[in-house]
Amino acid sequence: MLILFDIDCTLIDTGGAGLTALAGTAREVFGDEGPPLDLAGSTDSGIVRGLFEHFQQPFDAAVEEKFYLTYLPKLETNLNDSSFGGRILDGVTDLLASLEDEGHTLGLMTGNIERGAIIKSSHYGLADYFRFGSYGDDHWDRNKPVSYTHLTLPTIYSV
Repeated sequence: MLILFDIDCTLIDTGGAGLTALAGTAREVFGDEGPPLDLAGSTDSGIVRGLFEHFQQPFDAAVEEKFYLTYLPKLETNLNDSSFGGRILDGVTDLLASLEDEGHTLGLMTGNIERGAIIKSSHYGLADYFRFGSYGDDHWDRNKPVSYTHLTLPTIYSV
């Protein structure tokens, strides 16, 4: 059986490490944090598009990539900062191990961009449970149907 998992608030709680990295990156790339970010149900690429709109700038793929290249190291730094208090949610490791032992195929379906999902799942020691995923950079609109032909294998499991 194929079982797909979200990351944030399903597997882990970063303690605000991700939100802080997004806000800091918005400051650096757009000059201001922008509006308060509501991450529930969002995709990373949808958040970035929302920042373009907020700052009344036309979408630019090169600036979007600059955003991610700035965000990802901030995310990793924050995850390594114990003051955020990030953690694996109770029971997750046991559940994943049990499902894997039972022969289930586990994957990720998350609003995180693939590189962010790899950083988060690797940081918490969960990456090896997941063989593939659908990510927030597959499409910016979370409501677009996912085709299983678009599920991608992560290129790396650690950074």
